[in-house]
Amino acid sequence: MLKKSVFLILILFLALGMTACNDQEFMTLRGQVMDRFSGQPLAGIDIEVANKVVHTNNQGYFIIEDIPVVDDLPQKDRMLKVSAAGYKTYAQVLNLETGDKLLDIKLESKRETKFFFVKDDGQQDIYKTDIYLSEKKNLTNNQANDWAPNWSVEKQKLLFLSDRDGEQNIYTMDADGKNLKQITSTRTKKESPVWVSADKILFTSDRDGDFDIYLMNLSGGYLKRLTDNDYYDGQLAYSANRDEIAYISKTTGQDKLHLMKISGKQKVKLNQSYGVDASPNWDKEQLQILFSSLEAGKSGIYQINPNGSGLKRIISSKKEIVDFSFYEADNKLILYSTKDKSDIKLKLITEENQERTILTGEGISYYNPEWKN
Repeated sequence: MLKKSVFLILILFLALGMTACNDQEFMTLRGQVMDRFSGQPLAGIDIEVANKVVHTNNQGYFIIEDIPVVDDLPQKDRMLKVSAAGYKTYAQVLNLETGDKLLDIKLESKRETKFFFVKDDGQQDIYKTDIYLSEKKNLTNNQANDWAPNWSVEKQKLLFLSDRDGEQNIYTMDADGKNLKQITSTRTKKESPVWVSADKILFTSDRDGDFDIYLMNLSGGYLKRLTDNDYYDGQLAYSANRDEIAYISKTTGQDKLHLMKISGKQKVKLNQSYGVDASPNWDKEQLQILFSSLEAGKSGIYQINPNGSGLKRIISSKKEIVDFSFYEADNKLILYSTKDKSDIKLKLITEENQERTILTGEGISYYNPEWKN
Protein backbone atom coordinates (compact mmCIF):
# COMPACT_ATOMS: atom_id res chain seq x y z
CA MET A 1 0.00 0.00 0.00
CA LEU A 2 2.86 2.38 0.84
CA LYS A 3 4.59 1.66 -2.47
CA LYS A 4 1.36 2.37 -4.29
CA SER A 5 0.96 5.71 -2.47
CA VAL A 6 4.52 6.74 -3.30
CA PHE A 7 3.95 5.81 -6.93
CA LEU A 8 0.78 7.91 -7.08
CA ILE A 9 2.58 10.87 -5.53
CA LEU A 10 5.37 10.60 -8.13
CA ILE A 11 2.82 10.54 -10.91
CA LEU A 12 1.14 13.62 -9.41
CA PHE A 13 4.45 15.54 -9.24
CA LEU A 14 5.28 14.61 -12.83
CA ALA A 15 1.85 15.73 -13.97
CA LEU A 16 2.22 19.04 -12.13
CA GLY A 17 5.68 19.51 -13.67
CA MET A 18 4.39 18.86 -17.15
CA THR A 19 1.53 21.29 -16.53
CA ALA A 20 4.03 23.93 -15.38
CA CYS A 21 6.10 23.36 -18.53
CA ASN A 22 3.02 23.60 -20.71
CA ASP A 23 2.14 26.89 -18.97
CA GLN A 24 5.45 28.50 -20.13
CA GLU A 25 4.62 31.53 -22.29
CA PHE A 26 6.52 32.58 -25.41
CA MET A 27 6.72 35.57 -27.70
CA THR A 28 7.21 35.61 -31.47
CA LEU A 29 8.91 38.71 -32.83
CA ARG A 30 8.21 39.65 -36.46
CA GLY A 31 9.25 42.71 -38.41
CA GLN A 32 11.07 44.39 -41.25
CA VAL A 33 14.40 46.22 -41.37
CA MET A 34 14.64 49.28 -43.64
CA ASP A 35 16.91 52.20 -44.43
CA ARG A 36 15.48 55.00 -42.31
CA PHE A 37 15.66 57.65 -45.00
CA SER A 38 15.03 55.83 -48.28
CA GLY A 39 12.57 53.31 -46.85
CA GLN A 40 14.28 50.54 -48.82
CA PRO A 41 14.21 47.04 -47.21
CA LEU A 42 17.60 45.68 -46.12
CA ALA A 43 18.43 42.02 -46.79
CA GLY A 44 20.85 39.78 -44.86
CA ILE A 45 20.80 41.90 -41.70
CA ASP A 46 21.72 40.27 -38.35
CA ILE A 47 18.92 40.31 -35.76
CA GLU A 48 19.94 39.15 -32.29
CA VAL A 49 17.94 38.59 -29.10
CA ALA A 50 19.80 36.91 -26.22
CA ASN A 51 21.37 33.84 -27.90
CA LYS A 52 19.04 33.77 -30.88
CA VAL A 53 20.33 35.17 -34.20
CA VAL A 54 18.39 35.35 -37.47
CA HIS A 55 18.82 37.21 -40.76
CA THR A 56 16.41 39.29 -42.80
CA ASN A 57 15.20 37.90 -46.13
CA ASN A 58 15.35 39.65 -49.52
CA GLN A 59 12.48 41.93 -48.50
CA GLY A 60 14.00 42.79 -45.13
CA TYR A 61 11.57 40.63 -43.13
CA PHE A 62 12.54 38.51 -40.13
CA ILE A 63 10.91 36.28 -37.50
CA ILE A 64 12.25 35.10 -34.13
CA GLU A 65 10.13 32.43 -32.47
CA ASP A 66 9.95 30.96 -28.98
CA ILE A 67 11.29 33.91 -27.02
CA PRO A 68 10.45 32.92 -23.40
CA VAL A 69 8.31 35.41 -21.52
CA VAL A 70 9.95 35.42 -18.08
CA ASP A 71 9.43 37.90 -15.26
CA ASP A 72 12.53 39.74 -14.01
CA LEU A 73 14.64 38.58 -16.97
CA PRO A 74 17.94 40.55 -16.97
CA GLN A 75 18.02 43.46 -19.41
CA LYS A 76 20.91 41.95 -21.37
CA ASP A 77 18.75 38.91 -22.14
CA ARG A 78 15.95 41.16 -23.44
CA MET A 79 18.21 43.31 -25.63
CA LEU A 80 17.43 43.38 -29.35
CA LYS A 81 20.46 44.24 -31.51
CA VAL A 82 20.44 44.90 -35.23
CA SER A 83 23.75 45.43 -37.03
CA ALA A 84 24.72 45.94 -40.66
CA ALA A 85 27.78 47.22 -42.53
CA GLY A 86 27.54 50.95 -43.19
CA TYR A 87 24.78 51.49 -40.60
CA LYS A 88 24.68 52.49 -36.96
CA THR A 89 23.89 49.60 -34.60
CA TYR A 90 20.27 49.56 -33.47
CA ALA A 91 19.59 48.44 -29.88
CA GLN A 92 16.31 48.22 -27.97
CA VAL A 93 15.24 46.53 -24.73
CA LEU A 94 12.23 44.36 -25.50
CA ASN A 95 9.06 44.27 -23.42
CA LEU A 96 8.29 40.58 -23.26
CA GLU A 97 4.65 39.85 -24.08
CA THR A 98 2.91 36.59 -24.90
CA GLY A 99 2.02 36.10 -28.57
CA ASP A 100 3.09 37.93 -31.72
CA LYS A 101 4.87 41.27 -31.57
CA LEU A 102 5.41 43.39 -34.70
CA LEU A 103 8.39 45.72 -34.97
CA ASP A 104 9.62 47.82 -37.89
CA ILE A 105 13.28 48.75 -37.54
CA LYS A 106 14.79 51.72 -39.40
CA LEU A 107 18.57 51.89 -39.57
CA GLU A 108 20.54 55.12 -39.93
CA SER A 109 23.58 55.39 -42.16
CA LYS A 110 27.05 55.88 -40.64
CA ARG A 111 27.79 58.44 -43.33
CA GLU A 112 27.95 62.13 -42.49
CA THR A 113 24.33 63.26 -42.67
CA LYS A 114 24.68 66.68 -41.05
CA PHE A 115 24.29 69.78 -43.17
CA PHE A 116 23.64 73.51 -42.90
CA PHE A 117 20.85 75.52 -44.51
CA VAL A 118 19.14 78.89 -44.40
CA LYS A 119 15.56 79.27 -43.21
CA ASP A 120 13.75 82.37 -44.38
CA ASP A 121 10.44 83.11 -42.66
CA GLY A 122 10.79 86.86 -43.02
CA GLN A 123 14.20 86.68 -41.39
CA GLN A 124 17.15 84.62 -42.60
CA ASP A 125 18.90 82.33 -40.12
CA ILE A 126 21.47 79.56 -40.49
CA TYR A 127 20.52 76.15 -39.11
CA LYS A 128 22.26 72.82 -38.67
CA THR A 129 20.41 69.49 -38.95
CA ASP A 130 20.69 66.06 -40.61
CA ILE A 131 18.72 64.27 -43.32
CA TYR A 132 16.67 62.50 -40.64
CA LEU A 133 15.79 65.83 -38.98
CA SER A 134 16.62 64.20 -35.64
CA GLU A 135 17.88 67.57 -34.41
CA LYS A 136 17.60 71.08 -35.80
CA LYS A 137 19.67 73.87 -34.26
CA ASN A 138 19.53 77.58 -35.02
CA LEU A 139 23.15 78.75 -35.09
CA THR A 140 22.47 82.47 -35.72
CA ASN A 141 19.51 83.34 -33.54
CA ASN A 142 19.44 87.15 -33.68
CA GLN A 143 17.45 90.01 -35.23
CA ALA A 144 19.70 90.21 -38.32
CA ASN A 145 19.76 88.25 -41.58
CA ASP A 146 22.42 85.54 -41.92
CA TRP A 147 22.94 83.48 -45.08
CA ALA A 148 25.41 81.82 -47.51
CA PRO A 149 27.12 79.33 -45.12
CA ASN A 150 30.32 77.68 -46.37
CA TRP A 151 31.82 74.77 -44.42
CA SER A 152 35.60 74.56 -44.08
CA VAL A 153 37.36 71.46 -45.41
CA GLU A 154 38.20 70.39 -41.85
CA LYS A 155 34.50 70.85 -40.94
CA GLN A 156 35.46 73.04 -38.01
CA LYS A 157 34.25 76.48 -39.15
CA LEU A 158 31.67 78.30 -41.23
CA LEU A 159 31.99 81.38 -43.38
CA PHE A 160 28.73 83.28 -43.88
CA LEU A 161 27.21 86.65 -44.72
CA SER A 162 25.29 88.82 -42.28
CA ASP A 163 23.79 92.30 -42.10
CA ARG A 164 23.98 92.38 -38.29
CA ASP A 165 26.18 95.52 -38.42
CA GLY A 166 23.77 97.23 -40.84
CA GLU A 167 25.80 96.24 -43.93
CA GLN A 168 26.51 93.00 -45.79
CA ASN A 169 29.72 91.64 -44.30
CA ILE A 170 31.57 88.34 -43.95
CA TYR A 171 31.76 86.49 -40.63
CA THR A 172 33.19 83.22 -39.34
CA MET A 173 31.99 80.98 -36.53
CA ASP A 174 32.61 77.46 -35.31
CA ALA A 175 30.40 74.75 -36.80
CA ASP A 176 28.43 74.70 -33.52
CA GLY A 177 27.69 78.44 -33.71
CA LYS A 178 30.33 79.59 -31.20
CA ASN A 179 33.29 81.99 -31.54
CA LEU A 180 31.68 84.51 -33.88
CA LYS A 181 34.16 86.81 -35.65
CA GLN A 182 33.60 89.62 -38.15
CA ILE A 183 35.99 89.48 -41.13
CA THR A 184 35.02 92.48 -43.29
CA SER A 185 33.68 95.92 -42.35
CA THR A 186 32.67 97.66 -45.58
CA ARG A 187 29.44 99.00 -47.05
CA THR A 188 29.67 97.06 -50.31
CA LYS A 189 27.40 94.16 -51.27
CA LYS A 190 28.99 90.72 -51.09
CA GLU A 191 28.24 87.18 -52.25
CA SER A 192 29.65 83.64 -52.12
CA PRO A 193 32.29 83.63 -49.36
CA VAL A 194 34.22 80.34 -49.67
CA TRP A 195 37.25 78.89 -47.92
CA VAL A 196 40.56 78.57 -49.77
CA SER A 197 42.63 77.58 -46.72
CA ALA A 198 42.54 78.09 -42.96
CA ASP A 199 43.54 81.75 -43.42
CA LYS A 200 42.41 82.65 -46.96
CA ILE A 201 38.97 83.11 -48.50
CA LEU A 202 37.34 84.02 -51.79
CA PHE A 203 34.27 86.21 -52.15
CA THR A 204 32.43 88.39 -54.63
CA SER A 205 31.90 92.14 -54.11
CA ASP A 206 30.55 95.13 -56.02
CA ARG A 207 33.18 97.40 -54.45
CA ASP A 208 34.40 98.46 -57.93
CA GLY A 209 30.94 99.02 -59.43
CA ASP A 210 30.01 95.51 -60.51
CA PHE A 211 30.42 92.10 -58.90
CA ASP A 212 33.99 90.82 -59.18
CA ILE A 213 35.90 88.02 -57.45
CA TYR A 214 38.44 88.75 -54.71
CA LEU A 215 41.00 86.74 -52.75
CA MET A 216 41.91 87.84 -49.22
CA ASN A 217 43.31 86.56 -45.96
CA LEU A 218 41.21 86.51 -42.81
CA SER A 219 43.17 89.33 -41.23
CA GLY A 220 42.20 91.63 -44.08
CA GLY A 221 45.83 92.50 -44.74
CA TYR A 222 45.81 91.06 -48.26
CA LEU A 223 43.25 91.64 -51.01
CA LYS A 224 43.59 90.65 -54.66
CA ARG A 225 41.05 91.26 -57.43
CA LEU A 226 40.80 88.20 -59.71
CA THR A 227 38.26 89.43 -62.28
CA ASP A 228 38.06 92.88 -63.81
CA ASN A 229 35.24 93.52 -66.28
CA ASP A 230 31.92 95.32 -66.50
CA TYR A 231 29.82 92.18 -65.95
CA TYR A 232 28.70 89.96 -63.09
CA ASP A 233 31.15 87.36 -61.71
CA GLY A 234 30.14 85.27 -58.71
CA GLN A 235 28.78 82.01 -57.22
CA LEU A 236 32.15 80.47 -56.39
CA ALA A 237 33.37 76.90 -55.88
CA TYR A 238 37.05 76.31 -55.13
CA SER A 239 39.07 73.15 -55.82
CA ALA A 240 42.15 72.83 -53.58
CA ASN A 241 43.37 69.82 -55.57
CA ARG A 242 43.37 71.76 -58.84
CA ASP A 243 43.84 75.27 -57.40
CA GLU A 244 40.98 76.41 -59.63
CA ILE A 245 37.75 78.36 -59.19
CA ALA A 246 34.50 77.40 -60.87
CA TYR A 247 32.22 80.43 -61.08
CA ILE A 248 29.35 82.05 -62.95
CA SER A 249 30.08 84.98 -65.28
CA LYS A 250 27.92 87.13 -67.52
CA THR A 251 30.77 88.33 -69.73
CA THR A 252 29.19 86.59 -72.75
CA GLY A 253 25.75 88.10 -72.15
CA GLN A 254 24.21 85.25 -70.13
CA ASP A 255 25.08 83.66 -66.78
CA LYS A 256 27.37 80.78 -67.80
CA LEU A 257 29.77 78.41 -66.02
CA HIS A 258 33.42 79.54 -66.17
CA LEU A 259 36.74 78.30 -64.78
CA MET A 260 39.98 80.06 -63.84
CA LYS A 261 43.14 79.53 -61.83
CA ILE A 262 43.35 80.91 -58.28
CA SER A 263 45.82 83.42 -59.71
CA GLY A 264 43.03 84.90 -61.84
CA LYS A 265 44.60 83.62 -65.06
CA GLN A 266 43.40 81.13 -67.74
CA LYS A 267 39.74 82.18 -67.61
CA VAL A 268 37.59 79.97 -69.82
CA LYS A 269 33.86 79.54 -70.47
CA LEU A 270 33.06 75.87 -69.82
CA ASN A 271 29.40 75.42 -70.72
CA GLN A 272 28.70 76.29 -74.33
CA SER A 273 25.07 75.12 -74.35
CA TYR A 274 21.97 77.26 -73.87
CA GLY A 275 20.49 78.09 -70.49
CA VAL A 276 21.14 80.21 -67.40
CA ASP A 277 23.78 78.52 -65.22
CA ALA A 278 24.12 78.75 -61.43
CA SER A 279 25.50 77.15 -58.24
CA PRO A 280 28.73 75.40 -59.33
CA ASN A 281 30.07 72.62 -57.07
CA TRP A 282 33.09 70.32 -57.37
CA ASP A 283 32.51 66.59 -57.00
CA LYS A 284 34.11 64.53 -54.22
CA GLU A 285 37.35 63.83 -56.13
CA GLN A 286 37.32 67.36 -57.64
CA LEU A 287 37.49 65.85 -61.11
CA GLN A 288 34.17 67.22 -62.35
CA ILE A 289 32.04 70.29 -61.81
CA LEU A 290 28.33 70.14 -61.07
CA PHE A 291 26.07 73.10 -61.79
CA SER A 292 22.40 73.91 -62.31
CA SER A 293 20.95 75.34 -65.49
CA LEU A 294 17.54 76.77 -66.39
CA GLU A 295 16.26 76.88 -69.97
CA ALA A 296 12.72 77.50 -71.25
CA GLY A 297 11.29 76.87 -67.78
CA LYS A 298 13.07 73.50 -67.43
CA SER A 299 15.68 73.09 -64.71
CA GLY A 300 18.39 70.50 -64.16
CA ILE A 301 21.68 69.69 -62.48
CA TYR A 302 24.55 68.86 -64.83
CA GLN A 303 28.11 67.64 -64.60
CA ILE A 304 31.00 68.65 -66.85
CA ASN A 305 34.75 68.03 -67.05
CA PRO A 306 37.11 70.94 -66.33
CA ASN A 307 38.11 70.97 -70.02
CA GLY A 308 34.49 71.54 -71.06
CA SER A 309 33.83 67.98 -72.29
CA GLY A 310 31.45 65.31 -71.00
CA LEU A 311 28.43 67.52 -70.34
CA LYS A 312 25.71 65.32 -68.79
CA ARG A 313 22.41 66.02 -67.06
CA ILE A 314 22.08 64.02 -63.84
CA ILE A 315 18.87 65.52 -62.38
CA SER A 316 15.88 67.13 -64.07
CA SER A 317 13.14 69.05 -62.31
CA LYS A 318 9.83 70.60 -63.32
CA LYS A 319 10.49 73.26 -60.69
CA GLU A 320 13.28 75.82 -60.84
CA ILE A 321 16.37 74.62 -58.95
CA VAL A 322 17.49 77.56 -56.82
CA ASP A 323 20.73 76.07 -55.47
CA PHE A 324 22.17 72.75 -54.35
CA SER A 325 24.91 70.94 -52.47
CA PHE A 326 25.95 67.31 -52.63
CA TYR A 327 27.40 64.52 -50.55
CA GLU A 328 28.21 61.93 -53.20
CA ALA A 329 27.60 62.88 -56.81
CA ASP A 330 28.16 59.32 -58.07
CA ASN A 331 25.29 58.05 -55.92
CA LYS A 332 23.17 61.16 -56.52
CA LEU A 333 23.08 62.10 -52.86
CA ILE A 334 22.32 65.71 -53.65
CA LEU A 335 20.49 68.31 -51.55
CA TYR A 336 18.77 70.95 -53.63
CA SER A 337 16.24 73.75 -53.26
CA THR A 338 13.34 74.14 -55.69
CA LYS A 339 11.01 77.09 -56.09
CA ASP A 340 7.34 76.25 -55.58
CA LYS A 341 5.16 79.34 -56.03
CA SER A 342 6.35 81.74 -53.30
CA ASP A 343 8.09 79.05 -51.22
CA ILE A 344 11.40 77.24 -51.63
CA LYS A 345 11.56 73.57 -50.61
CA LEU A 346 14.66 71.60 -49.67
CA LYS A 347 14.82 68.14 -51.26
CA LEU A 348 17.19 65.20 -51.54
CA ILE A 349 17.87 62.69 -54.30
CA THR A 350 18.82 59.32 -52.78
CA GLU A 351 20.93 56.43 -54.09
CA GLU A 352 17.82 54.78 -55.52
CA ASN A 353 17.05 57.94 -57.53
CA GLN A 354 14.14 58.70 -55.23
CA GLU A 355 13.24 62.30 -54.48
CA ARG A 356 12.48 63.12 -50.85
CA THR A 357 11.34 66.46 -49.45
CA ILE A 358 13.43 67.30 -46.38
CA LEU A 359 12.11 70.71 -45.36
CA THR A 360 9.03 72.58 -46.50
CA GLY A 361 6.53 74.99 -44.99
CA GLU A 362 3.90 77.43 -46.16
CA GLY A 363 5.35 80.92 -46.34
CA ILE A 364 8.84 79.59 -45.48
CA SER A 365 11.81 79.15 -47.78
CA TYR A 366 14.73 76.76 -47.25
CA TYR A 367 17.88 77.25 -49.32
CA ASN A 368 21.70 77.56 -49.28
CA PRO A 369 22.22 73.86 -48.34
CA GLU A 370 25.83 73.15 -47.36
CA TRP A 371 26.78 69.45 -47.21
CA LYS A 372 30.27 67.96 -47.48
CA ASN A 373 31.62 64.44 -47.82
